[in-house]
Amino acid sequence: KEKLTFPEPQYCMNDDDQFRLPDDCDECIRELHSYWRSIRPGEGLPSRDDFDPLALSAECWPYLWLLDVAHDPLRFRVRLMGTEITRYFRGEFTGKWLDDVLPNFEKLEEFAQFKGCVEKGAPDFLKIKVANQSKIHWPGERPRLEATPAAQRVCLPFASDEGAVNVLLLLTRLPENRVNRSQLRL
Repeated sequence: KEKLTFPEPQYCMNDDDQFRLPDDCDECIRELHSYWRSIRPGEGLPSRDDFDPLALSAECWPYLWLLDVAHDPLRFRVRLMGTEITRYFRGEFTGKWLDDVLPNFEKLEEFAQFKGCVEKGAPDFLKIKVANQSKIHWPGERPRLEATPAAQRVCLPFASDEGAVNVLLLLTRLPENRVNRSQLRL
């Protein structure tokens, strides 16, 4: 499949500041943000119906999330969870409220990022330190001794016809934790 290209993201408003992805941003995050900007109407936010995951390269799909947003109180329900996200969390959360499956979710940086994206109606990017995670070591891989690798996550809002943010589209690129399986000799 030929990789589609979208206009290179420049700037979009994030509160009173300019939003820009960092130079060392993951390519899937850059591709998703470019696509989101391409479907954004002149004013306001795109709707969930505007999003076509087939417009993205297949490499990005395993890292996608879709979260339904409930207001008053603010809650997030997983509508879709990519396979790499499921593998990382070692569980499938589709159809579940994040505050039901993640203890103290309201105190986590994820909640703060998602809440900010909803309230501002603007994209947000975050580098996440992955500390104290039990790691899976595949055959042929030696345990890594590096300290806290960083994951990257972009959060992009979709709005209803009334303009309220009702869905968040996320792409979380996780640190590699395995060797190329094609190189393994089992």
